[in-house]
Amino acid sequence: MFPTQFTGASFTWERKKLGILTTRVRSYSFSRSVEVKEETGVKYVHYGDIHTSVANEIGKNNNLPFINETYKESDELKLDDVIVADASEDYKGIADAAVIIDNLPYTIIAGLHTIALRPTSLIKGYFLYYIFKTENFKRFGYKIGTGLKVFGISYNNLAKYKVYYPQEIEEQEKIIGILSNLTNSINLHEDYLQFLHDFKSFLLQKIVFR
Repeated sequence: MFPTQFTGASFTWERKKLGILTTRVRSYSFSRSVEVKEETGVKYVHYGDIHTSVANEIGKNNNLPFINETYKESDELKLDDVIVADASEDYKGIADAAVIIDNLPYTIIAGLHTIALRPTSLIKGYFLYYIFKTENFKRFGYKIGTGLKVFGISYNNLAKYKVYYPQEIEEQEKIIGILSNLTNSINLHEDYLQFLHDFKSFLLQKIVFR
């Protein structure tokens, strides 16, 4: 059995609709055609980048593309904002999410087929990011997703989702820390496993061509 409690847990949790816990930030319908190679000081999050994990936990070192388009300053994304993909080619990818985890040295805005959310003082965006990965939320997405070949989710439907969360921000941060550490550990082990596979292939090639 895995431990499900930690020291200092209050067990005082509450349930509220996502629309109460967040405010919406404007998304722009910029397609891939606006991307440029030079550094313009402005990046964007395209829904395809969320699905391919180019955008997940967005820090200073990311591979998001620069763009050369006009936007309103009030639409700039900030630390702890969450960006949700509102379209997917399968139900599994409905409402895949990304979160901004650093103060970025450039401007970033939400792009095509995304819903950008700014958490209120009641909840951490990073906590919401993990909520969007839960089976409970995915089942919600299956129920409200629409479309035949491309499945979509609207902001109005997304805002109805009832989030179960600790009232204490400190407790949310502890949960975020535990999950982030586990993610980092998994990534390290996956990298090492890939190294072993590559090394094995290298040795086999050497044996064959001797």
